[in-house]
Amino acid sequence: MTLSLSKESKNSNNIKVIKEVFEDSEFDVINKKVKFINSAILDIGNSILDIAKYLSEIKNLIKNKKWVELTDSGIFYLSGRTCRDLASAYQSWLFQSKIPDNILAELSARSLAKIGSLDSLKRKEIISRLLEGEIFTESDLTQFSSVKRKTNFDYNNQIKKAMDI
Repeated sequence: MTLSLSKESKNSNNIKVIKEVFEDSEFDVINKKVKFINSAILDIGNSILDIAKYLSEIKNLIKNKKWVELTDSGIFYLSGRTCRDLASAYQSWLFQSKIPDNILAELSARSLAKIGSLDSLKRKEIISRLLEGEIFTESDLTQFSSVKRKTNFDYNNQIKKAMDI
């Protein structure tokens, strides 16, 4: 009997724990439930991508003020802010991303939008780290976006030198 574990949970320690927790007779029941859960998680990620795409398409058809009014109207089963975040995420990076559905399912609409607001180098780094299994909270992404890179060029020092000439 095999248990349908996700990639993250296939290490021998997790299998050992599962074998200790469940009786052999329970493996088939657990296996079916794990398969269903993992399939549903992939469906969630796929749905998030589809929702973001369609919201983005609607946004492209209307003016900004009307967009906010529409998303805040209650016509969607999501908050206005969530709708706008998903559309923004799709337009900024999700449309060209190959991010797996299970990762999309773990990220909030706000986190997806924050990733899209990062410059391309930081965005690529975040996506790479997500693909490696790292998890980010909205707070992590906010801190990541506020980290400024130091340039090798010191403007104040150069101005001072120029004034001394």
